[in-house]
Amino acid sequence: MISDNITAKRGIQEGFHRYPANLSEMISYSVENFPDKSIIYVDSRGEKITTYLDTYNESRLILNNLHQSGIKTGDIVVLALEEHSDFIPLIWACVLGGIIPCPIIPRVADMEVWRGNLNHISKLLNNPTFIISSRNLKLFDVDNKILKVEDLHNPVSAPAKVDSDNVPDIAFLMLSSGSTGAPKAITLTHENILNSLEGKRLATGIEDTDITMNWIAFDHVAALTECHFLPLFTGSTQIQVPAVDIVSDPLFFLKIISKYRVSHTFTPNFLLGQITSLIDGTNGLPEKIQQMDFSCLKRIISGGEANVCETGDRFLNAFADLGMKRSVIWPAFGMTETCAGSIYSTNFENEIGKSEFATLGKPIPGLKIRILGENGEVMNPGQEGELQLHGAMIFNKYYSNEKATKEAFTEDGWFKTGDLGIIEPDSGSLRLVGRSKDSIIVNGNNYFLYELETVIGSLEGIAPSFIAAFSTRPVGSDTESLVVFYTPLSDYNTPQQLRNINIAIRNITILRWGFRPLLVLPVSKDILIKTSLGKIQRSKLRKKYESGEFDSLIADFASLEKEYTPPIVPAENGYEEKIINLFSKITGISTGEIGATSNFFSLGGTSLEILRLLTSLKGQFDTKRNFSLVDLLRDPTPRGIAHLASSKTANNKEYNPIVPLQKKGVGAPIFMIHPGVGEVLVFVNLANFFMDERPIYALRARGFNPNEKFFESFDELVSTYAAAIKQYQPHGPYYIAGYSYGGPVSLPVAQTLEAMGEKVHVLVIDAPPVIEHPRGKVDRVESALMLSFFLGFIDKSQLDTLGNYLRESEDINPVDYLFSLAPTSRIRELG
Repeated sequence: MISDNITAKRGIQEGFHRYPANLSEMISYSVENFPDKSIIYVDSRGEKITTYLDTYNESRLILNNLHQSGIKTGDIVVLALEEHSDFIPLIWACVLGGIIPCPIIPRVADMEVWRGNLNHISKLLNNPTFIISSRNLKLFDVDNKILKVEDLHNPVSAPAKVDSDNVPDIAFLMLSSGSTGAPKAITLTHENILNSLEGKRLATGIEDTDITMNWIAFDHVAALTECHFLPLFTGSTQIQVPAVDIVSDPLFFLKIISKYRVSHTFTPNFLLGQITSLIDGTNGLPEKIQQMDFSCLKRIISGGEANVCETGDRFLNAFADLGMKRSVIWPAFGMTETCAGSIYSTNFENEIGKSEFATLGKPIPGLKIRILGENGEVMNPGQEGELQLHGAMIFNKYYSNEKATKEAFTEDGWFKTGDLGIIEPDSGSLRLVGRSKDSIIVNGNNYFLYELETVIGSLEGIAPSFIAAFSTRPVGSDTESLVVFYTPLSDYNTPQQLRNINIAIRNITILRWGFRPLLVLPVSKDILIKTSLGKIQRSKLRKKYESGEFDSLIADFASLEKEYTPPIVPAENGYEEKIINLFSKITGISTGEIGATSNFFSLGGTSLEILRLLTSLKGQFDTKRNFSLVDLLRDPTPRGIAHLASSKTANNKEYNPIVPLQKKGVGAPIFMIHPGVGEVLVFVNLANFFMDERPIYALRARGFNPNEKFFESFDELVSTYAAAIKQYQPHGPYYIAGYSYGGPVSLPVAQTLEAMGEKVHVLVIDAPPVIEHPRGKVDRVESALMLSFFLGFIDKSQLDTLGNYLRESEDINPVDYLFSLAPTSRIRELG
């Protein structure tokens, strides 16, 4: 039943003869009434267009294969995929067949954490089947049944029949946020989602003439309900873009809107900030943006984190002359437990200049909200308390977790969001003022602070349990930032030791969560005061920090660190100043802490952020110099990059295999020999763990730069690398590490140096030092196949089939063909 609170029940469109009873009926009705409406999969390389009818037929084929594999109505399957074009037809197949999907994304920063999450998910969901891409097979070393998504497209005698009356109440299981802890499984029923979709439709006014765009990954509820099911519900055209394309190039977001005439989309506030940051400081808009037209855009639903009024104002002003309406930004509130957006504001433009953060508007039809005080009383407008929600779009339980379910609801059935808010007396609009939950939202993602504290507590030199991580939002910032306080052990209190601990905490945070803390500060135990239950009160620490109570401590430690930090070298010209500003915008570090010789990676820059830097540089400088990734790796400092930017011709320096990733430290250098692809980006994050301890050099293959010849023999490669190592370090002992293909290379390089009377230590990662190809003769097809397999473009099962095809088709270039098969997300990920 649809909630009685929704009075307008005309359904998806007037053409629907009755309101759908479940999502299976909704899909069928939408295909029947809008068979030719498109789902367009767009990435940086092109587009793939399919219709609702095409997707329906594809999903019935998939459903038949699911049935053939033993999956039946009511079964739970974990969809561990990356591509939107894999997710959507498989989601439809599950819905049409009454199968309960749980979408996740195989993001692996730490294999131990990943395996722990897989084991937890397996136990929580009672040993579900995992559906994966074959290229990720090695990540799923589990006892569960595994199906490869590619096999679900095998031809069948007839598509599966759809029985929309025979579906379970649960439509989806969505995992709660939590990067290193044990997530909860949120049950979303057909009734929840349909009520949500109708409420969203009524609140936003979206209709079949709209063109929507989604770039959020499908493990996030917004991608599922807000950005896929809602346009399907209304019969709208939808554009689906990989998240990695937008994150690595935020201006791609604008290109899609203009090119495809997008009228409705979703993004957290941080992307608006990134876009304006990329064009700030330029002399007008870049030429490629000047040609764009945003008059088509009706609304940008902006949820997931607080909306900063100044950020939105800068965004709207930047594109006003290109048709951008000042009414397009719609701040919104939603959670996985509410099927994403459930409260929307249309008043953002009127709040600019009046408040730092935007209000969130009013609830959609069918949803009730209230603010509850600490003593359980309902608060009046203007009074602060916990935001609580009630309505048919609210989930009703966590799967197999009665304790968490009971804690999530009041005795009278209201959902406790954990957010603190007020209802504005004048407008009746919701304003959030904080959170009672111990979490932080960065770039639209929610992270639980206790999880990071647990990991930090395992580091050497830190007093166990005396760690406090809390969120803060610097004035004018587009997203929240992280602050970490900790107490060092008495034996680890020298300035150098404290600096090393700080670096370790920063690197652990980057590794686990993908961003760096704003501040890491060693403090005494009396600052980290505990309650009688032994809990550090993060909210009180945050208030003291933001009031300036710790400013003197911060200043004292900063001056102490300066003894072990290279001096800030000022910029000498406008090029260097521009690049310092870019470093600051990408890393979040103030320009005053970045000098002309500051290394991007020493500042904590990640391998993904170096791609953002590359994109930003190409957009900032009017130069014929074609920046490449290796240009930045060779000298990732403002001075080095400025030299490239000011050059009008290509860089034709003599080939040098050594790429310095970390130059400082008294320890002996480590020389990292590249994997089969020949590049060294894989070593960037590893080098950060040796900051100021010892130099880290990576060896890069020859042939990437213009007019560079490839190695003509393996012996030439070995002798070149040995000579280069000898040039950087005249005498041993040498430390050489080879990764994958670099393993077999490292042994003869070591032998060459030993023949000169030197001592060499060798570490081989992921491959034994044996030069023997497991598949026989190596020709151009085999080389292309093995590199494509290594890069994740194809899977092992495709090697023989594709090899036979390419050898029979001599007119096809194997490199071009295999590259065309590569997933877009993988191409972008590799830069």
